[in-house]
Amino acid sequence: MLLQEALMRRRLEKYPADFLAHFNLGAALQALDRDAEAVGYLGRAVRLSPTSAAARNTFAVSLMGTDRHPEAISQLREALRVNPSYTNTRYNLARALTATGEIKQAISEYEGFLKQYPEDTQAHALVGGLYASQKQLTTVGPIFILERGLRSLKLCCRIECFAMIAANAFRM
Repeated sequence: MLLQEALMRRRLEKYPADFLAHFNLGAALQALDRDAEAVGYLGRAVRLSPTSAAARNTFAVSLMGTDRHPEAISQLREALRVNPSYTNTRYNLARALTATGEIKQAISEYEGFLKQYPEDTQAHALVGGLYASQKQLTTVGPIFILERGLRSLKLCCRIECFAMIAANAFRM
């Protein structure tokens, strides 16, 4: 990561309006948990390419990392407007909405995400937790939570089964 950071900084010295250099440097800083620094580069990347859903999504994640959730929500909504099929954006929007207490909207976004990725156990757990936090277990019913739990358990068992098969195959 440090090499990528150095390369992108050098590239920006030579080409200060390079979208990819700003985006890649911001993403590298984000991966190093340096969101406060990443925000500047990612914000510049968004200004250079406002129709890039990936740039807006990555920028929003760094904004969330600096507790700027309302700004992140705005960026994520714009990213979805630009590219409604960019699924990570929907997931991150749900996270940002949860952080600001907009639970019903967060549930809706997680449900939208799960339509595209029905096997995502983390999203199932998060949306189930949100329902529980809203004390909607009686409204939604324990069957909903049980179904989510069973789906997650089945996925985990399938993964564990494949891991055991692979481990046994390599022992031979």
